[in-house]
Amino acid sequence: MKKIVVFLLVVSLFASLVVGCQSNSNEEQSNVETNIERSIEDLAGNTVIIPPASEINRVLLMGPPLFASYINIVKDTSKLVGVHPNSFKEANPLLLDIIFPEWKNMNSTFLEEKEPNIEEILKLNPDIIFVYGQGHKEALSNINVPIVDFNSKLDGQTWLKKQDKLIRDIFEISEEGFIEKELDAINKMITEAKGTQENVNGQKALIIGVNSGKDISIRGPGAFAHELLKLTLLSDVSEELGVPVANASMEQIYAWNPEIIYLFKGIPAGKYLSNQIENQDWSKVQAFESKRIYDTPKGMMHWGSPNPDTPLALHWMLTKNFPDQFPEDEFQKNMKRYYKENYNIELTQELMDSILYPNKK
Repeated sequence: MKKIVVFLLVVSLFASLVVGCQSNSNEEQSNVETNIERSIEDLAGNTVIIPPASEINRVLLMGPPLFASYINIVKDTSKLVGVHPNSFKEANPLLLDIIFPEWKNMNSTFLEEKEPNIEEILKLNPDIIFVYGQGHKEALSNINVPIVDFNSKLDGQTWLKKQDKLIRDIFEISEEGFIEKELDAINKMITEAKGTQENVNGQKALIIGVNSGKDISIRGPGAFAHELLKLTLLSDVSEELGVPVANASMEQIYAWNPEIIYLFKGIPAGKYLSNQIENQDWSKVQAFESKRIYDTPKGMMHWGSPNPDTPLALHWMLTKNFPDQFPEDEFQKNMKRYYKENYNIELTQELMDSILYPNKK
C-alpha cells in the first residue's frame, strides 16, 4: 500500500512539473510574440519593419499634415519628441493650448531651412519617424530608424481613411476609426442633397490658396481644394487650367466671375469685402456683391487640407453654398458633438468662433 501511495505522489509531482514547464513555455512564447518586429506597407508603397507598439515611445513627426492625425488617433503627446513647426502654424493656438499644452516647447531643431538635420535627429533618439514625401525619406536613408512615408497620390478622403488605418496599425489601436464613420455620414448627407437641390454644380466658385497682395495663387484640379468644391456641389471656375496650383490675374478672375470665393491663406476676407487690397478691385466680382467671400476655418489644422476635421469642413461649406438647406445652427450643433466625441473638448462659443473665424480680431 505504501508503494502505491509513493507511486501516486511521484506521478502527481511529475505531472505538475510538466504543466508548470508548459505554462512557462507558453508565457515565454507569448512574450516573444508581443515583442516581435512587424512589417507594414506605408502609403508610398514602401515595406517598413517596425517595432511592436509597446516599444514605440519616441515619435518624430516630420510632415506638417501628420500632427493633427496623430493627436486625433493616438492622442498620447508624451511620445512626441519632435514636430514639424508648420504643424503649429496651421493650427488654432487656443485648441493647441488645450490638447497639447507643451506645444510651444516642442523640439523643431531637427530641421534646417526645411532640410533634416541628421545630427539633431539622432540626438532625439526616435523609435520611429513619420515623413510626408520622398525628399525627407531619402535624406534619412542612412539612419537606422523605421521611416514611414504618408505621402501618396490618393484623393483626400481615401488618404484620410488609409492614413487612419496605418497609424492604428502602427500603434496597435484596435477600435474603429472615427474619421471613416464621419466621412461616410457627411457623404450620405451630400448624396441626399443632390436629389433635392436644384442648383447642384451650378454655382461658380474659386479657391484662393494665397493672396500676397501681388500674386494670387489659386487651387485647381488635382488639389484637395478642388475636391472640396466638387464634393460640396459647386462648379470650380479654375477647372479649365487643369493644374493644382497656378497664379491668376484679376482680369482672369473677372472673366470667371465666381459667385463664391474661399480663402486659405494670406489677406483675410475682411480686406476683400471692404475692397481694401491695393491694386486689386474686388467690387467687380459677383462674390463681392453677394458678400460670399470666406476665410477657411482653422482647427487642429487648416480646413483647406485633408485633416481629421474634414467632415466638418464639408458640412461648413454646405452651409455657405446652400444656406437654406443647411442651417448654420445645425452645423454648430454638429460641430460641438464632433469635438466632444473626437477630442473630448466641450466647445465654448468663444472657442468655436476662434476656429470658424480665424482672422476675427
